Amino acid sequence: MSYFKPFPMLQNDKLLLRYMEEEDARALFSLRSDAEQMRYIDRPLHQTEAESLAHIEMLQEQIDSGEGISWAISLPGHPRMIGSICLFNFSEDRKEAEIGYEIHPNMQRRGLMKMAIELVLNYAKNELQLRYVHAHTHRENEGSKRLLAQHQFRILGASPIAKDSFWYRKQF
Repeated sequence: MSYFKPFPMLQNDKLLLRYMEEEDARALFSLRSDAEQMRYIDRPLHQTEAESLAHIEMLQEQIDSGEGISWAISLPGHPRMIGSICLFNFSEDRKEAEIGYEIHPNMQRRGLMKMAIELVLNYAKNELQLRYVHAHTHRENEGSKRLLAQHQFRILGASPIAKDSFWYRKQF
């Protein structure tokens, strides 16, 4: 069964959440190879654009299999990817999932990720009919903690999957 066919593009007047294409590898590489950008994410830095392309292909496979869904974040009329957002780690009954997100540093503090999260949470609630969305963030990532609080995520405690992180949950 394919949960994400046709692919759900999400948008408002300021953002377009679209399918991540191979052409987005350069933009993803600029995010995933930047040590400052990745300081709160316990994941190796991408060393080559080919590594970012392989990551995009893996995300596309997850969409095809229904394991997860990832969107490239772009501005309407400007196709360049400025960030990404995803739902993954779905529960067996498909009533819970985890959200993850990243945005280019020069696009931060503009309210764009807040809008992207809102679009994805609306999709999660209304289309996927999720009961809960989880998130975890590094304890020092104040921006991410603020975003989660703005969307009524409640802190559950220390993350079971990443040291120095907190685990959050939003209930619909």
